[in-house]
Amino acid sequence: MRVTDHSRWSHRFVSESGDETDQDPRLGPLPSDWEFVPDEWTPNDPEYCVRYRNTKSGQTINYDPRMTAEALRKHTAIQEIILA
Repeated sequence: MRVTDHSRWSHRFVSESGDETDQDPRLGPLPSDWEFVPDEWTPNDPEYCVRYRNTKSGQTINYDPRMTAEALRKHTAIQEIILA
């Protein structure tokens, strides 16, 4: 897999077979209770902003739920996360 930059704010992951995606395949699928929220950008948002909605609670977040400290601990060998 390689990452290719097509512009300042976009990225693509390319598999060995040549398939391209904007989703990092190392993260796996979104948890079943989360969904992408398309086209809710406002002028107050950064140029590149992706939102996710929890279908059970209705909570909307602007970061990938697969990238929380809890999720990373569950799916990787990371034992400690230190934020400076």
